[in-house]
Amino acid sequence: MRWLEWFDAVRFLNIRIWDFSFRSLRREYGRDFIKSVLLRHPVRTWRGIQYYQHSEIDAPADENSPGEGLPVFHQATDGNADDRGRGQPVLGVGFCLKSLSPPCVSGRSNHDCYFLEQNLHRRPDPHRASREIPASCQACVIKEIGLLSLSAGYVFYIMTSARDILHDLILPSLKTNPFTQGLFVICRYSFEPFRMALAIAGIRARLFSYDQNDCRDYASWLRADNGNKEEQTSIIAGDWDSTQQMLSNPDTSVTSPTSIEKRGNLFFPL
Repeated sequence: MRWLEWFDAVRFLNIRIWDFSFRSLRREYGRDFIKSVLLRHPVRTWRGIQYYQHSEIDAPADENSPGEGLPVFHQATDGNADDRGRGQPVLGVGFCLKSLSPPCVSGRSNHDCYFLEQNLHRRPDPHRASREIPASCQACVIKEIGLLSLSAGYVFYIMTSARDILHDLILPSLKTNPFTQGLFVICRYSFEPFRMALAIAGIRARLFSYDQNDCRDYASWLRADNGNKEEQTSIIAGDWDSTQQMLSNPDTSVTSPTSIEKRGNLFFPL
């Protein structure tokens, strides 16, 4: 609706997700958010909204803004900083980074990665037949960033729909605090809704935008949310360099994971 778009444009009440929120009411994601977040965690929701309102930042307008990503730092929304420190860091990227040519062996709109699931990063057993690396895995960005994040002790998440993100990331963080900080590569249109969700969940994060082919409006976002994304995105070169530096921080113990285990929709280092 035009008046909701106008609310977003003027940042009414320092909130820029009026149009997105109204449209989401007609979708399963919106109904789940109301039932599982707003009604079950009203205090956390209210504190998260307040933080969002007072930590306004601008999403990058174009591809020429590489660097350190947009910070989404905040205090724990439940008021207990000690409890917040017990979670693991998480790194999330969209399925739209998957290879189109050749097509990803794991399929497109899902949380799967054949390379990580089969632990193909490990040295082959000399007593067994060598394992062939699929063509789509050879120069796959998801494989590279997945290995880098898992080696740094991060949980790795290939993001698909808003509803899956709600159930895989936001709700667990509201219940048991498994994730307290993260790095996420998402489309520009998702920046504001995602910032709000992270603030409510109490996840400190940095957000990076795609270099090209990402969603810029609700129509394209909705198609991708339903798994229909015919373009492959890419990460801005400067942001990729920054991400590598963050994950290679000398304060972080970086060792190649002996093994990778997929639990539900997320990958964990072992």
